[in-house]
This record gives sequence, C-alpha cells and structure tokens, in this order.
Amino acid sequence: MLTKFLKFVQAYNPDDAPAEELQQPFLSVLESKWGLKGRLKTFVAFGMTSSAFTSGIANVSAEEGLRAIKKYLGSLGHYGTTPYICSMYGSGEVVQAYCRLCAVFGGVYMLRTKAEQLVVDADQNCVGVVAGGMRYTCSSVVLPSTLVSGQSAYNSSSWVSRAVVITDKPLAGAAEDLTIINVPADQEKHAHSSGTLVACGGKTMGIAADGYCTCFPHMQEPCFCVCSLCASPKHFNDQEPSCLV
Repeated sequence: MLTKFLKFVQAYNPDDAPAEELQQPFLSVLESKWGLKGRLKTFVAFGMTSSAFTSGIANVSAEEGLRAIKKYLGSLGHYGTTPYICSMYGSGEVVQAYCRLCAVFGGVYMLRTKAEQLVVDADQNCVGVVAGGMRYTCSSVVLPSTLVSGQSAYNSSSWVSRAVVITDKPLAGAAEDLTIINVPADQEKHAHSSGTLVACGGKTMGIAADGYCTCFPHMQEPCFCVCSLCASPKHFNDQEPSCLV
C-alpha cells in the first residue's frame, strides 16, 4: 500500500482530485483511502512531512499533506540520498548564504542597525524604513521585532522552544554525519502540536569534537524543555548520556 500511495503522490495534481476529498483531514484519508495505519501512518504523516505544519498534523487537510509529501519526494537525490541540505560548521554558514542570495537579487543587509521606523502606505504595505536617521525606500523588510524601536513590528501567539545540546553519545540510530529525527506529539494530549524536530551531527559536520554529538531540538510550543528529550536514556539505547548544555 505504501508503494502505491507514493506513486500516487508523485503524479499528484490537485486539479484532478475531488475538492471534498482534499478538504478532509490528512490522517483520515491516509487510513480510509490508502489503508495506512499504525506506525506506517505515523511514519508517512510525521517523517515525510517533517516540520512543515506549525499547528499540528491533526489540523492538516489532505491537500496540504499531499503537497508536503510531494515536495519531500521531489527533493530526494538533489544533493545526496536525503531530501535535506545542511550547512557545514553550523548555522553560521546559513546566514552567509542568505546574505549572498539577498545581494544577487538586489537586496541590502544592514548590520548592527536598528529600524527606527517602518514606513507604510495607505494599505499598510511597507514602502520604506528609517534607520540611522536616514530613510531607505524598499518593497519589503525582513527583521525581528526586537530591532524595532518604539513600535511593535510583529505580534504573534506562536512560539518556538529550542536548545543546543552537546552529548558524549549520539541519539539511538543517529548517523555520524547528520540525522534528522521527528518525534511526533501525543495526539490525544497535544493535537495542535507539530512535535519535536531534532537535528544531530558530529565531527564530520564540523559542529562537534571527536567523540561528541551536537543536537538541535526544537518544537513550536512555549514552556517545553526540549533538552529533556535529548537527555532521556531511552533515546540513547538505554545508556545514560553526559550532557553539556
């Protein structure tokens, strides 16, 4: 059934599917139409959609779920055996990559600068920014709300809990270079949670010394100790790890 389902997703076109079916819950469609149950359904729903949904898999429609899995399958083989691409030496390289990409498309990075004011038009679209006493014309601005003086740039009830955990043992099943682990949330207690995503890497990725492993757990909920996941012995083949957080 899984092979048949994956072949369907590869050729999936939302225009050819019934609208009523696309609006049904993704988990229900996996079971009722494709016969995916238990661990197999969990693997497809969480392992192949990764952290694509911030509000929890229970709220995802069939259309959203199929689109996410099609993207996952379409990314396989582009830069290796997995659909993911990861920078060496940690997330610092990602910032440089975005800076170069921004420059290619005519964007400007303003470092160590606070936005004193955002200029908006009558439709509340950003048309400029005031920084350092000067006004810069733009069509969009990307910045955290903490860098805006005197006004709130962004109000949201969304939260991200994350941590950096260094251990002397890799997570159970983790490879030496890089492993992405998606731990589903308890759907009875946390139906609106997307679960916990953990990226683990070692010496070959340039993010840990020889014999150590660096884990980056995060979940999109507040007041959750993400470190407890990586510190649990059951995730280390029942061996108590030594953690330096």
